[in-house]
Amino acid sequence: MPKLKPSEGDTEIESPKDIYVWGNVFGSMLDHGYVSRANVSVPRLLKSAQILDVQSIACGEKHAAIVTKQGQVFSWGEENGGRLGHKMSDSVSHPKIIESLATTHVKAIAFGAKHTCAVSVSGELYEWGEGIHSLGLWKDQCQRSQWFPHKLIGPSDGISVSKIACAQWHTAIISSSGQLFTYGDGTFGVLGHGDTCSIAQPKEVESLRGLRAKCVTCGPWHTAAIVETLGTTKSNAPGGKLFTWGDADRLKLGHTDKKSKLVPTRVESLIDCDFSQVITLAEECRHRSLKVQLYKRKVEETCLTVRDEATKCKAAQEIIKVLTNQRNALSKTLSGGMELEDSRIKPSCVTTKQPVTSELPDPPDKTIVTGKFPHITGSRNQHNTGKMDMLSEPTLNVDDLVVHQNRLRMPNGSSDYDSGTDTINVPSDCNGVIEQIERGVYVTVVMSPSGKKGIKRIKFSRKHFGEKEAQK
Repeated sequence: MPKLKPSEGDTEIESPKDIYVWGNVFGSMLDHGYVSRANVSVPRLLKSAQILDVQSIACGEKHAAIVTKQGQVFSWGEENGGRLGHKMSDSVSHPKIIESLATTHVKAIAFGAKHTCAVSVSGELYEWGEGIHSLGLWKDQCQRSQWFPHKLIGPSDGISVSKIACAQWHTAIISSSGQLFTYGDGTFGVLGHGDTCSIAQPKEVESLRGLRAKCVTCGPWHTAAIVETLGTTKSNAPGGKLFTWGDADRLKLGHTDKKSKLVPTRVESLIDCDFSQVITLAEECRHRSLKVQLYKRKVEETCLTVRDEATKCKAAQEIIKVLTNQRNALSKTLSGGMELEDSRIKPSCVTTKQPVTSELPDPPDKTIVTGKFPHITGSRNQHNTGKMDMLSEPTLNVDDLVVHQNRLRMPNGSSDYDSGTDTINVPSDCNGVIEQIERGVYVTVVMSPSGKKGIKRIKFSRKHFGEKEAQK
């Protein structure tokens, strides 16, 4: 709800609806606790009014009021001169019922700068607050604030009030018969009585006597009304002519002579137009200015959001770049580790082309096993089993070697068995001397520090032994 200057506050609401406030408002009107002032850029729900069956709402400069369909009045905001109608001088942060009007069925309410007016369904006018001329008080009463609503006029006085409008320092009312009454501060002739005098009690506007006023609204120092004139529509039909009076500054009266008017004067440029409702140009200009400010705030907020999102996007891109580099480096590290692991595993893999070996630990000096095996027997060349010579060729094809214990085969694949156990010399390696003790059986002999021989490894040829036989 924007900061509004006093105006006619009879905004009808067809059914119970939520109330939203926004703009440069007095903080307590937000019913979120007391603060001096708050800028609300977007409409904010007035939660404390959700349970109320709202019929109309009125806004002042720093306060507001709600009229329910049951005729109850709730007011809240900044207290000043008793304008809220409560029994205390403190500001109220949420809608609070005006207990003094609890037995009165109110249909409309309007705010001045420091005074408040309410109209009941029976046509009675109630006022409260502060104001030397804006309140309908006698001279002995106008110097003090009215903290509680008091009845000003009503049907018992021959006037049944139908509509009401308030400005900062003056008030206008329309009776059920169409009479227009004004009272309050008369500066600039705003009351329409032909002078600039101020009056404390409602007085009918003489220049409009006999005509029927249909609508009235009050600006700070000027007034406008729609009035049915002779030759126009009937009283029950909408339409009428626009009359303005008061201060003509900034062309707000709509007349060509740009002079202030002390009495209601018809706007000739709109003579051919019929109107049913009017609001002051200053009020309309202010509303549009508030909308422009609201849209400006929204644009600024959108720009801030765009800048924030752009900054976040840039930061996210930098993070993604760093993470991508880390991922690539980690992938290279893992790939190098896998290749190294593969290079370590492949030489030890048992394949159909690799020899299956049986590793024996180096025997100690006292348990050296010689090259003569008692289980190896034969009728020929037994004296040669302890003596082994080296082959002249530097390499040995070990693709044909398998593990075995009994059956013998020659490296050339022959299945014939020799009657003897002649030893065939084979090349040596860096770990010892390779000796053939039987066909297809090779041992690696190492020398101990004491000069004695020991068996380090036994190998069996695949051409002479199968894998199953070697495993046995």
